[in-house]
Amino acid sequence: MLFKYNPQNTKELHNAALNCLRHTRLYAYSYCCIGHTEPNGTLHVFISKDKSNNLCLPKEGYSLFYIECSLSDKRVSQNKEIRDLMQAVVRHKINRLAFNNYHTTPTIDLGIYILVNKSNLNMLTKEYITPTNNIDSVGHIILCKPVRAANGLFSLDFLFDEKEALKELGGLQNAVFTIIETTPPITKKSLFRKHSRGYLQLSAEYSKHETTTKNTITESIEREEAQSNKQAEAGVEPHQLSHTETITYGINFLTEISLAFEKLCTKYH
Repeated sequence: MLFKYNPQNTKELHNAALNCLRHTRLYAYSYCCIGHTEPNGTLHVFISKDKSNNLCLPKEGYSLFYIECSLSDKRVSQNKEIRDLMQAVVRHKINRLAFNNYHTTPTIDLGIYILVNKSNLNMLTKEYITPTNNIDSVGHIILCKPVRAANGLFSLDFLFDEKEALKELGGLQNAVFTIIETTPPITKKSLFRKHSRGYLQLSAEYSKHETTTKNTITESIEREEAQSNKQAEAGVEPHQLSHTETITYGINFLTEISLAFEKLCTKYH
């Protein structure tokens, strides 16, 4: 983990904030189990960007939990260590200055990594941790990271590698890590692919209309040719369209096509 706006003091800022959080009023609103102790005593940690569900189930001994919690603007303004942490990751300078004044200090959200013994798993409930003034009574927090500031209005900018942060700052050098790849969400582009139902239906309708138009034109040409052949056999000179008649015929033909296309567009508008 590297705090871009105070990189040389990343570890010091993190550790100071972590110690402060142990006795600060926190409002936990979500958590998931991301690690457990194997029968051989090794802590097995699962790394994934998606923490909407447990990545593993707790076992005997210690389990590692990721908890997201919020701190009120009052708590942030009262704790310099928390303000220093946030000023090291908030992107814009004008937003960083907001942490210097009691009246402009925003609420923040943090993600904390905590080792919880099996005997304390029953404390991971709303009654115990929403809020809690002593998170250390639940377990031992080893790592924290900023998640949001001012409900997401302040952009955060810092480098965070979960595995490396847990090893270097969380003291889990001897843990075993398993990376879980997440599938990217379906993009909006997929909604307009040719295999979508709406596209196929519209294409079929257009093809049907196009085929009907071609058949009509072909039939018209065949009728004209048949009539000309009959006139030739009877010794009658075929009627030649005047310039005006040719233009009128063309306009009428294009009008028919335009009306048919307009009906098609109206149907699927």
